[in-house]
Amino acid sequence: MRFTSNGTNPLRLDPDDVARTLAPVERATMLPPDAFRNQSVAEWELATIFRGWICVGHVSSVDEPGKFVTREIGPDSVVVIAAEDGTPHAFLNVCRHRGSRIVLEREGHVRRRLRCPYHGWSYGLDGSLRAAPHMDGVEDFDFNCWGLMPVRMAVVGGLVLVDLSGEAPEADEHVGKLRGHLDRYRAGTLELGDRREYVVEANWKGIAENYNECLHCPGVHPELNALSDYMSGEEVTGEGA
Repeated sequence: MRFTSNGTNPLRLDPDDVARTLAPVERATMLPPDAFRNQSVAEWELATIFRGWICVGHVSSVDEPGKFVTREIGPDSVVVIAAEDGTPHAFLNVCRHRGSRIVLEREGHVRRRLRCPYHGWSYGLDGSLRAAPHMDGVEDFDFNCWGLMPVRMAVVGGLVLVDLSGEAPEADEHVGKLRGHLDRYRAGTLELGDRREYVVEANWKGIAENYNECLHCPGVHPELNALSDYMSGEEVTGEGA
């Protein structure tokens, strides 16, 4: 048996296996193995889940003119950069000339422009094309037509969100009830104190499931468990995704 998305994308998952994940916790199961390893599932996720609002970072990463972050979302690369007035904007991280990646670093700070390393086209902090070497002899070449491709972006509760589809519901609707929790902890005013990055060779759903429980905390995170008992977590329910 199969699931299909809009009748076109077979996921090759047994509906009964998936239904058991929605049962009361006393008898529920995890997702079936194919949900983690089947290529058709990965393609469906990229086309549906990851084409809506995605959090790409904290607003403090782009709170000064020229500060930027880049993120890879499936086959797409997105750069979010603060313009000269400090307002962040999101663009596809692709030069309009030959399709090269423009920004190679995960984050950083430029003074005035983003410059493509391939042929030297450069763009202002607002995404407009500012320089295009060797194009001066091309007839009817209009700089106004060759700026970076914009990506829909919003800042909610200190979180920078991008929507590659351009069609997702409003960002506030997506965040929903979580907005109250972000505001309670003044998430928008927080500043980065330290960063630790871990490369985990696992399907993203395995990471999400792991963070939805803390049964491992007494043995793996004893310091955290001393501050917050491993059975003290509560689900956040309500409007929003």
